[in-house]
Amino acid sequence: PRLETTNEPHKSQTPTKAVYYPTREALSTWLGRSHNSLITGGPGTGKSTLIRYIALEILSNTLKEGRIATKQTEALPVYVPFAFWTKQILDAGTCSLTECVRKWLESWSEGHLWNLVQEALEDERILLLVDGLDESASEATGRLALQMLQVFVQTHHIAAIVTSRPNFGLRGHGEEWQSGE
Repeated sequence: PRLETTNEPHKSQTPTKAVYYPTREALSTWLGRSHNSLITGGPGTGKSTLIRYIALEILSNTLKEGRIATKQTEALPVYVPFAFWTKQILDAGTCSLTECVRKWLESWSEGHLWNLVQEALEDERILLLVDGLDESASEATGRLALQMLQVFVQTHHIAAIVTSRPNFGLRGHGEEWQSGE
């Protein structure tokens, strides 16, 4: 898989417009460049499929070198739908990311995996995969969950790959996040 990123704007002849030149590169190269990544794209472009592919590739017994960046292959991928998390916040008034992951596992009758996830969190060996930042239960819960996500990633020093449609999600996400389409 290849991801398209945008280089710095090239000034056009019109002073108010900038022209962006997309650059295609291998997924493993792109993922290896930053600790945290935002993948954007329109509906049906494969954002969810891509992060599921990343999780399955890392968990595979036949992981092929060069498909995924090396630092990601050493982590435990943990998938969380943003809509599920924001629904938990809406229903309970609050829900931490760790509580959400535990509830997500339990909703799939996989609660026994929580201890493994908890150990990996303590060791900072988690690759957090959050799908659909644009799919929150409400605008308020979406904003709250997004703030909680950014704080969680920074304070726990874990890698994250998140997906969103364009013009949603990590606005002003900071230097520690890269964005690709």
